[in-house]
Amino acid sequence: MRVLHVITGLNNGGAEGVLYRLCRTDTADQHVVVSLIGEGTYSRPLREIGVRVYALDLKQRFWDPSQIWKLGALVHKERPDVVQTWMYHADLLGGLAARLQGIPVVWGIRSTDFGRGWVKQVILKTCASLSAAIPEKIVSCAYTAKKSHVEKGYSEFKIVVIPNGYDTNSWHPVSHVRETFRKNVLGERDAFMMGMVARQDESKNHEVLLLALRSLLEAGRDFVFLLVGKGNTPENHFLMDLIHMHQLQPVVHLLGERRDVPAIMNALDLHVLSSKSEGFPNVVAEAMACAAPCVVTDVGDAARIVGDTGWVVPPGNPERLADAIASAMEERQRDPQAWERRRQAARYRIVENFSLEAMVERFRAVWNEAVREFQERRRR
Repeated sequence: MRVLHVITGLNNGGAEGVLYRLCRTDTADQHVVVSLIGEGTYSRPLREIGVRVYALDLKQRFWDPSQIWKLGALVHKERPDVVQTWMYHADLLGGLAARLQGIPVVWGIRSTDFGRGWVKQVILKTCASLSAAIPEKIVSCAYTAKKSHVEKGYSEFKIVVIPNGYDTNSWHPVSHVRETFRKNVLGERDAFMMGMVARQDESKNHEVLLLALRSLLEAGRDFVFLLVGKGNTPENHFLMDLIHMHQLQPVVHLLGERRDVPAIMNALDLHVLSSKSEGFPNVVAEAMACAAPCVVTDVGDAARIVGDTGWVVPPGNPERLADAIASAMEERQRDPQAWERRRQAARYRIVENFSLEAMVERFRAVWNEAVREFQERRRR
C-alpha cells in the first residue's frame, strides 16, 4: 500500500515521533510525508530511512483556499492508496485535499486539551462538523481522547483507538548505562533519583510538582529530581523563581532537551508525570520500558498505561502527589525485592500491551478497511 501522511509539522512531539516509528517499522508499505509548516527535527531521520518528505510553508497561510489546491496537486502527483493525516490543521487541509482527488482519508486525533485559541477552536468545530463526511476512519491514540472528541461533536462510530507503540529493544534496562549516569549526577551517593521528561508548559503543571517536592524535602527525604525537556533550563525565569521560592536548588537539576533520554530513563528510580492534561503520554511508557516505575496524574490514558505497576493520583493535588512519591521511596528502601518485581512488571506491561509491531498492524488494518469501504461506496 502507498500511504501519504500529512502532518502539521515535524518538530519534536508525540505525533511526530509516532509517525517516524510507524514509517520506520512498516516495511510492507510505501510512505510519503508532507509537513505543512516546513522542515523539522524528524525531516532528516525520515529521509534517512527512505521516506520522501515534502516540506511546505503554510504557517501563515492556513486560511488561503489555494493551499488546499496546492496540497491536492501534490496528492495527485503521488497517487497514494490512502492519506493519513495527523492533528487538526492536517486533518482539515489534508482531508479536503485527499477527497478532492478521490483518495480515502484517515484522520488522526490525539489531544484531550483543546486549548483556548480561537483559531484552534474554529478548526476543531469545523473538523467535528466534517467528521462524518470526510474521513473513512479516525485514529485516536487514547480512549480519553476519543471520549473528549465525541463530546465535541466528532462522529463516534468512525473513531478507532490505536495506542502508541514502542520499540522495546531501544527502550530497555541497561545496568552499566544506569550506573554511569547516576554516578555522573550523584557521585558516590545513593539518593533516590526521580525525574520528569516533559517540556515546560502549563499543561505539565510544574507548579504542583515543585510543591510536592518541597513537601518531601521538608519531611527529610533524600532525593534528586531531574527536569528534562524543552524549557527546563536555568534561563527559564518562571521555573527558576519557583525553584528558589520552594528552596529546591539543592535537589532539582535542570537538564533541558537531551538526546540521551533512554539513558536518563534507565537511571531513574521513579518517573513522575504531574500533568493537568494529556492524551497518551509517551514518556510514561518509555520510562516503564526502561524498568522505571511511574507516578502519574489521572489524565488522558496515563492510568491505563501504568495499570497496577505504579501510582495514579488526581491532577492538581500536590499532597496526593507527594504521598505517592513517598510510598515509592519507602517501598524501595523497605523491600528491595518487591521494588525489583515492580520494575520488571512495569517493563513487562509495555512489552505485552504497547509494542511497536502491534501498533503498525493496527494502522495497516485501518488503512485497508478505509480503502475497502471507500471503494465499495463509490461502486454503489
